[in-house]
Amino acid sequence: MAAAMDPVQPHDSALDGLEAESFERALQDNVALSRFEKAHSHYRAAVKAHPSFDVIPRLVQVKGKDVGLHSTIRDAARDIHYQRRTKAMVAEPDKVLKTLWEFLQLRSRADGANSEALWINYRQMVECRDLIARESPRIAALLQPQLFLRLHRNDRGEVSAHSLIDIVVRQVTLWQVRLDLCSYDFVGNGELTEVEVQAYIRDRIEVLPLLNSLVKDFHETYSVYAARKFCFFLDKHRVGRIRIKDLLRSDVLVDFNKMQYSELDAEAENSNWFSVPFVSRVHGDWVELDADESGLLNERELAKYGSGGFTEQFIDRIFQYCQTYNGEIDYKVYLDLVLVKMHPKAPESIRFLAHLLDVGDVGKITRNNVAHFWAGILAHPLMAFGDQPSSENIVNEVFDMVNPRNSDYMTISELVNSGVGHTVCGILTDVDAFLVYDNREAPDASQ
Repeated sequence: MAAAMDPVQPHDSALDGLEAESFERALQDNVALSRFEKAHSHYRAAVKAHPSFDVIPRLVQVKGKDVGLHSTIRDAARDIHYQRRTKAMVAEPDKVLKTLWEFLQLRSRADGANSEALWINYRQMVECRDLIARESPRIAALLQPQLFLRLHRNDRGEVSAHSLIDIVVRQVTLWQVRLDLCSYDFVGNGELTEVEVQAYIRDRIEVLPLLNSLVKDFHETYSVYAARKFCFFLDKHRVGRIRIKDLLRSDVLVDFNKMQYSELDAEAENSNWFSVPFVSRVHGDWVELDADESGLLNERELAKYGSGGFTEQFIDRIFQYCQTYNGEIDYKVYLDLVLVKMHPKAPESIRFLAHLLDVGDVGKITRNNVAHFWAGILAHPLMAFGDQPSSENIVNEVFDMVNPRNSDYMTISELVNSGVGHTVCGILTDVDAFLVYDNREAPDASQ
């Protein structure tokens, strides 16, 4: 009975052995950890004491998503900072801007020749600034003498009230857009990755009137499509990041923000990369090219792009240089090619094609490279008729046009800055571009 009431029970000998073994292993681990921490502390002390660290800054600091207390604190700090910036923004900006416009209209002078033109002098602008300061000191701070002097003035020293309000509206819009973009900057280094740009666009689709007609299932594809133009023109060094300040200054963002209008004229909408009609055409061409419905394009399918003017050599180089998946290119590479065709004179387009012409990936385009791509032009079916220039003549003509320092090769920078980069890239990669160049001086048959 007494034994049954004894709270201390005998232990199994096997269990005792396991506990002893576990204790010994833990003790060894603690000893090893202690030795490591001691050695590491000595190492850090030696490194920190080295005199070179007084003059040599840290060149690389790894940034990215991490876990733990540091990440939690950083995220909380970013959220608090975002909330403070949001509170500091103009409250009800549309209402304040409408009030400012009413003040400007009341104090401006209508032009007798044009009743819609309103002119305002500096004294009247200051009056408007003092009145609007009661509602929004931040907007009032924009109406400075520097702004007045930047605008065109008539013979009376007055500026256009419409120009004045346009600048203020644009600045307030940039404040809000910058704040929105910074909320997608996970690392907090003032840059956005392509995935973060896609997330920003995806969240904006439902609040932009001109994109309301996009079906829900297409939102993800549209975000990839739209973000690609931002990355193509703003990620100049192809590092996978865009600086927010570059994005805010870009014409690409201006075009995207036009989707917030209630309507656009047909010509403007059909020529805007971000509009529903435009994306429908570009994506429709992609679907038509993807004959096997794999979601990727092979060389045979890409050869049918446009009028089929791409040469075999150029297509081979695309699949060699660009990232492929089982020997096929994805939607993003296709969009890059579409942008190149749309903006042939843009430095970004010329640089993209120049890297493709640089077969050796050494930053140089040699005479042999030019001859190689010209052979593709000559072999194209559209070039089967008529006498064509020899390879030697074309190579000499290309180098004469670019006029590089070295007669044997041109650098990519020399081609981009030559002023004829779009012409050179066109005649070496696209038969249609060559035919346009070849017939540039042909007389009109009707004359």
